[in-house]
Amino acid sequence: MLSLVLEEKTLDSWLSKVLKIGRVGVLQYGIVEYLSSPALIERHTKYEDTIIKLKAKGITLLSGPCLSKESAELCSRVLHAEFETRVVAHNRNLRKKGQEVVSASVAARKGKGFSWEKVLGRSRVDVALACESHINGLAFVTGDKKVAGDFAHGLETQGIITYTVDITWLKLGMTTSPPEIASGRSTKSKSEKGS
Repeated sequence: MLSLVLEEKTLDSWLSKVLKIGRVGVLQYGIVEYLSSPALIERHTKYEDTIIKLKAKGITLLSGPCLSKESAELCSRVLHAEFETRVVAHNRNLRKKGQEVVSASVAARKGKGFSWEKVLGRSRVDVALACESHINGLAFVTGDKKVAGDFAHGLETQGIITYTVDITWLKLGMTTSPPEIASGRSTKSKSEKGS
């Protein structure tokens, strides 16, 4: 996305609209990725110049996930809400089957039943980034369908807008309209449905 915005290539209508009506943010690491392209290295493009261009376009710079107390607390609430939802559903299922209900920590030690670590996986970072984005007044775009599938409830209950797009579209540079944008389990988040 940075090359589209900074090099003033023709923007697809969806990205132009996002830049006009919303706030866009980028991770500092995204700037490093952008500046590591051979063409930019050959042109001796400087980090400071890139930052000036981004700020001139109103793009927010995010250093990383959970940088503030607020975003760390928000992320904790999302994870707790999702954990509770999962445990309640898992325990309800066990009761229906007439099986013993044990705590998630006991099940994890025994290597049986509900595994919170499997649910978390690599998605923990995206959930933290979604929270950091929200604290900064931004929506979050991810190619990780696990975030939308496994964390939609926790994110939506906290009012965090998260869009999930096809990962191949992200890798291709987002030069066309996304094939499908989803928020959680639906096309629009709850906060957008009312508008």
